[in-house]
Amino acid sequence: LSQYGYALETSPGLAKFASVATQFEQAWAPASWTLPSTTTILTGQHPLRHGMRHPGDILPAEAVTLAERLRDAGWHTAGFSHNVSIAPRHGMNAGFDHFAINTGKVLGYPHARKLLVEANTWLADQPSEPTFMYLQPMNCHGPYKVPEARKATLLGYEPSQGFHYYKGMMGKILVEKDISARQKVSPRYVSSAKEQYDTAIRYDTDEIGKWFDELQAKDRFDDALIIVTADHGEEFFEHGGFSHGYSLHSEVLHIPLFIKLPGQKTAAKLRENVSLADIFPTVLDVAGLPAGTAPADGRSLMPLLRGESLPAVPLIFEVDWQRRFV
Repeated sequence: LSQYGYALETSPGLAKFASVATQFEQAWAPASWTLPSTTTILTGQHPLRHGMRHPGDILPAEAVTLAERLRDAGWHTAGFSHNVSIAPRHGMNAGFDHFAINTGKVLGYPHARKLLVEANTWLADQPSEPTFMYLQPMNCHGPYKVPEARKATLLGYEPSQGFHYYKGMMGKILVEKDISARQKVSPRYVSSAKEQYDTAIRYDTDEIGKWFDELQAKDRFDDALIIVTADHGEEFFEHGGFSHGYSLHSEVLHIPLFIKLPGQKTAAKLRENVSLADIFPTVLDVAGLPAGTAPADGRSLMPLLRGESLPAVPLIFEVDWQRRFV
């Protein structure tokens, strides 16, 4: 992201939002793939506690979600996910009055604009606040899909197509576990992968920025608590692999995190180490709701957001041993 010092203008769409939000420069995901990390966002629990650590896992009933807590407090709740892991088949719709999903294949996701249109439609039908919305677009996930008309927006030309997600050289290394294939990966191949990824980031963040403008026009932006983050990052051959979910390198664990409090008008940057597990208790704190009885591993970030201090806590990361790549 441009806001984190990247050389390309991958995220000007977030500039207006970032100008009234707090940016956490050292935010970390507890795992390097979607199911455990997103479950941590929604429960405040580490994967070792909530148990969503393998591709077929289903959310246990005792893992209370943020949507459940807010719905019980009288909020309208809706989720919009283009990631097939974040779906009812994994129990991820717990607590949501409405939950829209990608009904296609994992890599055949729709574009972010479709998700945001659905979110706008739902929001327009809500008779009153408070409302809680969770959105998970997928264009930044391989195969880094971007509408034809937007492919040259970032670079001035369409990204090179030499890299093919989970095919060719990437497939040999990650799927076939052919370590010797690493020797055949060229700088041009890696550059192609990065160009596709960066272009997808530009598309996603442009769309998110437009959605924030739409919320502003409907007077639903200024008084909202808005959190922008990611469930993991990507590797681009820094350590001999690609994608995510196979390692615990910083490329896949160090993630962006922006929090805009209701009424916030100025930007801030904080360098303390924070975790995705901290989102759940932070939202409850802002909403004025008690922590509850379910065990949580995160802590509210409100003291930091108020300019106070928080004691440092250990960061714990885990990877599914069946997926790991050495």
